[in-house]
Amino acid sequence: MRAHHLLCLDQFRGLGYSPFFIANLARVQRMLAEPGAVVQLTAGPDAICAACPFLDGAACGRGADAADRDRLVLSRLGLAPGTPLSWAVLKEVFKAAFPPAARLAACAGCTWLTAGVCYR
Repeated sequence: MRAHHLLCLDQFRGLGYSPFFIANLARVQRMLAEPGAVVQLTAGPDAICAACPFLDGAACGRGADAADRDRLVLSRLGLAPGTPLSWAVLKEVFKAAFPPAARLAACAGCTWLTAGVCYR
């Protein structure tokens, strides 16, 4: 999973770039809800990005914002890309490292935040 997607997952309300993207993100959430789900954070495209119309090969077409947010999240969590963690543990580590104010700061400038979709 792309590290910055941790900022987005609990905010997902069935909105997205396309019906295909929305269905894919809902599928990923269902997979994460399975007992024993394990996640490896990455700083590049993941299963969520696979359905994004802005994905250009192996690069995010949204610019450097995604990569910058990935680095920020990984740094704040103290994790290296590829580190496997149970989803349950990762959620707790994320919650401790990113209280609401820190999430808002990390998401500053994101189009979803400025559209009023997140963190109401």
